[in-house]
Amino acid sequence: MTTTVTINKGDRVRLIRTSDAYTSLLSGAQGTVRRIDALGTVHINWDCGSRLGLVPGEDSWVIL
Repeated sequence: MTTTVTINKGDRVRLIRTSDAYTSLLSGAQGTVRRIDALGTVHINWDCGSRLGLVPGEDSWVIL
């Protein structure tokens, strides 16, 4: 059985892994969801100042 978790604007997240080879974000980075676009990209205001978006199925994170 698969459980689907809904992510919403304002949720806090912790990065597990990103496929972006050019980001300086490390596993464990935390941020706040800014928005989710029509393609499903989760745009995040990371506490370190980055604004990297996460792609479901490519990147991994947990909702805090």
